[in-house]
Amino acid sequence: METLLKRLGDDRALTYAQRYRYNSLAARYNAFRELWRRTMQGREEGRDPVSAARASAHKEAASTQLEPASFVCLDAHREVEVVKDIYTS
Repeated sequence: METLLKRLGDDRALTYAQRYRYNSLAARYNAFRELWRRTMQGREEGRDPVSAARASAHKEAASTQLEPASFVCLDAHREVEVVKDIYTS
């Protein structure tokens, strides 16, 4: 998209009306690109309230599901049920 805009911007054969339309579309594109960049940067840095709430809810859900478990297995070939229990937990 950016190469197309650059190529159209370098075109000297555009009329004044076409140049005006091009400039308005290019400005709109740049505004949306900058908005997207700031939005993504905010999400990555944790400043976006929706993403932060979603991440904290996911973190709480993950921490509530984990239960500590302990297993003792002396020989994995003989104690198959213990190994299966470790795998399922």
